[in-house]
Amino acid sequence: MYIIVRPQRSYGPVQSAIAVLNLLSLLVGMILLFVGTFVYFAPAAIFVTSTLLPHLILVLGATISLVSFLGYYGVMNEKRWILWVHGLILLIAIALQITVGAIAFVYRNQGTEVLDDAWDRVFRSDPHVILDLESFFQCCGFEHVLDRPVPITCAIDRRYTAGCRENIQTAFQDSLQAIGVIGAILGGIELVSLLGAAVLFHRFDKQRYQREREDGEESLVRALLDAQQVDRHIEQSRLQRERQLQYEVLAGQVRAQTLARAQQEGLLNEDLGSGSGTGSGLARDPPPYGTFDSSSRKPKNSRNGGH
Repeated sequence: MYIIVRPQRSYGPVQSAIAVLNLLSLLVGMILLFVGTFVYFAPAAIFVTSTLLPHLILVLGATISLVSFLGYYGVMNEKRWILWVHGLILLIAIALQITVGAIAFVYRNQGTEVLDDAWDRVFRSDPHVILDLESFFQCCGFEHVLDRPVPITCAIDRRYTAGCRENIQTAFQDSLQAIGVIGAILGGIELVSLLGAAVLFHRFDKQRYQREREDGEESLVRALLDAQQVDRHIEQSRLQRERQLQYEVLAGQVRAQTLARAQQEGLLNEDLGSGSGTGSGLARDPPPYGTFDSSSRKPKNSRNGGH
């Protein structure tokens, strides 16, 4: 019976740091999903939904959440193929992030024109959106209370005296700035996570090679131990056979000695029998059955002899 004990899995500092970074990246991805959802469904969303910005934010948030989860799972369970997929999706996420940052930068410099065009388009197609927007920002019209308000008597009915452009532009720029800050933080986390994933990929490759070598050595040790057990069984069988042969030889010797002793005793009896014929005075053997010995004749009865 033999037991080969392997060391338990331990997580190094690099592996633990990459796992923490993936958790932070997952948190940022969920924040991006929240921001994208807010930008898409908020009252001011009409000013950016005509562009790809909210869609890219949602896609980026979902991608970052997925890749962060894959990265954390692959790092903690040492799955090389998951780390490979993690690195590939990270590259795609970085490309999307650069695209979102470029679009946000472009529309940040052209905020007034974009907002004016969006207000005019919504004013013609769906005035109820303008009404909700005015209620949210507590304003009437775009530049001033008479610039395409909904309704025309907005300033009189609600007593709002300011236009909505400044409030909408401030909220729009604040959203873009928040997206930029989150993107910068996320970019740093992604780069570090990508480098860490590459390092861990090569490390796991070496560890896999080492485990395969240890498995080969373990198989060799098991084979050697099995061979030793077989040799011990063969040696025990050989010793048992030798003992059996020794017992058989000893039994043969005892049998031969017994026969020799029996033969010697038989010769002695023959010598004794030949000595009685020379008158040595030793007792003779009785005559065979049915013979008559003259020496043992008894005298006849006188009554029978007289007649």
